[in-house]
This record gives sequence, structure tokens and C-alpha cells, in this order.
Amino acid sequence: MLKNLCLLNPFTRDRIKLPPHLIEFDSDEGPDMIRLLASTSLLDPECVFFLFENGNLFICRPGDKSWTKVVINNTSHKHYRHCGDTICFKGEFYAEYECQIYHIKLNGSGVAEAIKLPVPYIAYGSASDNYLVELNGELLLVQTLTGHRILENCSSASASDVHVFRLDWHRKLWIEVKNIGPAAILLRNHGSTTLDVTNFGGYFKPNCIYYVDGYKQEVVVYNLETNHSETLHQFSSFWGNTLPDWLRVESAKM
Repeated sequence: MLKNLCLLNPFTRDRIKLPPHLIEFDSDEGPDMIRLLASTSLLDPECVFFLFENGNLFICRPGDKSWTKVVINNTSHKHYRHCGDTICFKGEFYAEYECQIYHIKLNGSGVAEAIKLPVPYIAYGSASDNYLVELNGELLLVQTLTGHRILENCSSASASDVHVFRLDWHRKLWIEVKNIGPAAILLRNHGSTTLDVTNFGGYFKPNCIYYVDGYKQEVVVYNLETNHSETLHQFSSFWGNTLPDWLRVESAKM
């Protein structure tokens, strides 16, 4: 199915046209969710767009006539490709794809490259939830573990553990972080954010991770110093698969 894609400003109604895209999907399951990221301001001529659709990754620049597919070799699942969290960090894209973390960019020749980064864990049993977020100019990977698993460079983890890693780009390693200072991290897929709690009058606690546990139907805060979690809110089961989410409004006054 060929789709004409564009970005719409809901306030000014201005549109930015994107190359048309052929969406392929199983007729029994229907199309997957389309996810789009921009590397910088949409008005910047150097802006790059990153598209995830139905397990495939694509990149384009403004003015391109078509999308460039990102080729990732040695994928483990030929018929089902899972893309987890995604983020644009310092103008380039990072994505969890088939339980691996990839750095995705266009090289000088305009060819899309996917560079595999070593994962800081070896998971057994049920899958963990992984989130990518920026804090103080560094890229962090946050894992909320829903079941027992074994982690490299970490002690054996049990249910409800949370681990934070920062990317050492020069050594291509994820380094575990035990303290994020006066910051709090609010987790959500494709939009985790951080904030300095000193600006929020006690609403948030420092050195803590806030996330929604869909399995337990809870909003949880995890303290990195004490390694303990507490439930902030138990929400109704009527949410189903559509969980409550964080919304950051820059102009809001507390």
C-alpha cells in the first residue's frame, strides 16, 4: 500500500512533505505502527528523518524522492523483527532492534549505516524493558527487569530491579551508573525525559527512576541509592494495553 506521508503542524496547519512510502503488512494482522523521528529542527536543511515501520528501518533527508532502507545484517528473526525504544541523540539515531542496540546514521556517501553497540546484559526468561534517554549530554540505557536474569558486570538481578548504564562511545561500552545526582528519569517508550528535581518543589525525588509497570498496573518509583521501589499509584485495569503516560509541558507552572 503506497502512502503519501507528511508532517503537520496542528497550530499553523503547515505541512512538510515526505517521500511516499510503500507499507507492507500481513493482511491478517494489518499494518504496524509507524514511528518517525527527526534529527534536528524540521526547518533545518540538514535535518534527517528516521522511520520505523513493520520491523523495517528507513532514513531520508528533506528533498529526497525516496526512503533509504537501513540494512542490518545477522538479524535473528527473519519473519518477526522487533524494534524497541528509539532516540535521537546529538543529531543521530539509536534504536533497540531485535534485543541489540544500534547506532544508525548516514555516512558521507549518503549510505545508511547501522553500527551494533555491545549490550550490557545477557537476558534469560521474560524480557526486560529497555529505555534510551539523554542526561547531561550523555546517552543512558535504563532497564526495568520484570523477571530473573543475569547481567554482565552486574550481580544477579531479581524482579523489579532497575539498572542504568551510560554509553562510553570511545570504548564502545555501556558503564553502569549508580547515581544520577539531583536528577529524576521519567521512562516511556520513544520519549523518556529527565528533570532536575530541585526545580519541582518536592514533587519528584532525586536519584530516582519513575516508570509505568504495565504488568502490575502501577506507577513505580525506584531509588538508585537504596535499590528499593515503591508504588505511587495503582491504576485501573480498564487501561488494557493502552497505559497512562508522561506528558511534558514546557510552559506549565507548578
